[in-house]
Amino acid sequence: MIASIGRSFGLLFVGQAVSRLLAFAVVIHLGRVLGPDGFGVLVFAMSVLGYAALVIEIGFDTLAPLEVARGQIPVPDLVRAVVTLRLMMLAVAFGALALFAWLAPVTPMTRVAITVYGASLIANVFDLGWVFMGAREMAPAAMAEITTQALQAAGAFLLVREPEHLLRMPWVFLVSRLITVAGLVVAVRRRHGPFGLGLDRELVSRLLPACLPLSGAASAAALVINFDTVLLGLWTGAFAVGVYGAANRVAWVPSLAAIAYFTSLRPVLARGSVSGFPAIAPVLRRSVRAAGAVGFGIAGGGLVLADPLVALFYGPHFAAAAAPLRLLLVSVAFLFVSRHYRALLQAFQHQVVDFKIMLASATTNVVLNIWLIPRTGVVGAAAATVVSEGVILAATLLAARRLIGDATDLRSLAGAVVSSAAMAGTLELTGPLPLVGRLALGAVVYLGLILAFRVVSFEDVREALGT
Repeated sequence: MIASIGRSFGLLFVGQAVSRLLAFAVVIHLGRVLGPDGFGVLVFAMSVLGYAALVIEIGFDTLAPLEVARGQIPVPDLVRAVVTLRLMMLAVAFGALALFAWLAPVTPMTRVAITVYGASLIANVFDLGWVFMGAREMAPAAMAEITTQALQAAGAFLLVREPEHLLRMPWVFLVSRLITVAGLVVAVRRRHGPFGLGLDRELVSRLLPACLPLSGAASAAALVINFDTVLLGLWTGAFAVGVYGAANRVAWVPSLAAIAYFTSLRPVLARGSVSGFPAIAPVLRRSVRAAGAVGFGIAGGGLVLADPLVALFYGPHFAAAAAPLRLLLVSVAFLFVSRHYRALLQAFQHQVVDFKIMLASATTNVVLNIWLIPRTGVVGAAAATVVSEGVILAATLLAARRLIGDATDLRSLAGAVVSSAAMAGTLELTGPLPLVGRLALGAVVYLGLILAFRVVSFEDVREALGT
């Protein structure tokens, strides 16, 4: 089973790796061209857009792939119900977004950016990538990722060349999303037949009770992810958002790799839930060890290399982004572990428990941001994210052990932390070397240590590769 996850993740990861490299190149380009203030306008507008998108998604981004994986609902029926419900929520979402843009204490340029980005919500209605993810047909999903980011990269590099071109980027985003989503709709119709619009009351009554807790959990997760960005924009201005957004976008690269992986893992856990926890416990333990090793390795490297990485990517105007980046990479390490237990709770239909945990984390995040941002700015925002992710990790681990079964391997995770600390020490001692040399040496040290501590074994690697 782990080999199956590896193949599914491999396809999706290749697509997301290419698309995220393109997206990161766009981020670097926009940061250098627009500066912290202009870049902050785009980051703020995108953060606000994320909340409006939640109104449309109403939990189906998580539930719908699980239902496809379980195979109990015909795909055309499921697509018809999801698209119709999302279409009904579109006016509510765009209305709320437009009202916020009108009332928020932001610049006229920011208002325009929010409104144009908001037009892309129509693409969220018809985004059917979840059909292929649930069926573990990752090639169409991967191609959609690449196409979207390739179009955005072309638009950014060709059309956004000076600060005055800032408002061109929301239009580039809108057009690229519409083109990609149209391709996904055609692919689903060819694979599964036409779906049309309409609501089956029996199906809706079955889906809504399951998706609403997931929607609540997604909303709480959004607070953890970008409430700090919105608050920084409202309280401190575009410059702080630009600096924090630059740090966030560096941490965003490994986070999205994790999202790709857990997207592949969820359908496997959903199928395994039919046979019971013992059938998937070995797979889950191996996955926790491997993902934990990656996450803590990233955190250890980031603690030492944040300054040169920020200087390399963005230049001297973004130097203040290094401090929050260190903390955000620690939160990424927590995410690489905790999302296993969130996926497990969702697969075994404990959505309400998952929602309560995310609500507790979001509450913690909101309170800490309100307290810390006026005092410590972007560093306080990053610290609130670390604590919130820590709450998710502790609570999901305990809930999964209590409700489903024990899939923890604390000894291996401790080995990953020790190995990460040793790698950080190596990177610190090699300061005079070029950045590439430091990265290579640190990676060799870390890989040797996690193998020595058996955080990841050669057997794990062979099975993940299917050899």
